[in-house]
Amino acid sequence: MRHSRTQLLAIPALVATLAALLVILPRPTSAQPVPEISDFSAPMPRAQAQAVIAAAQNADQQRRDTLARTLGATSAASLPLAQNMFFSATGHHVSNRAGFLDFWREHGGVLVLGYPLSEEIVEDGWIVQYFERARFEYHPEAAGTAAQVQLSLLGRQLFGSRAFPAGKAEDGTLFFPETQHTLS
Repeated sequence: MRHSRTQLLAIPALVATLAALLVILPRPTSAQPVPEISDFSAPMPRAQAQAVIAAAQNADQQRRDTLARTLGATSAASLPLAQNMFFSATGHHVSNRAGFLDFWREHGGVLVLGYPLSEEIVEDGWIVQYFERARFEYHPEAAGTAAQVQLSLLGRQLFGSRAFPAGKAEDGTLFFPETQHTLS
């Protein structure tokens, strides 16, 4: 490889610059103590961390026991273990016990359905879980099918008994004959 005269003349200047930097950098000496691992302080004492873990395990066991009673199982131990995810943003889990985690993942996760706002709970005999933009329902009669998890029909649930006046098909609106209402 051929180098130009300018490149060759620059090499001694580069070596001098590097030598000057080495003089400036501190050199390790035996007088400087090396920090030991025992100098590290954990974010919380070991006993406190163990207490937090035990409390979380106890809360999970109580939740499993409640779910077992709801499903008619003799104990939580008879329920299958299921994958679940914890979301620190809301402090809640999404589990696959009723298939909610798979449904959540397959239908857009955080981007579409949002974070969980509750754990699995029982309302009016249904196992449900609230998310930022949906309420999941477990339908045991459809277990093992795509209809096992369904989104609640919140409009019917909240307004099913109210009568609204029928809308009219007009410019700039979509008219739905099934409900006699419009969307603009």
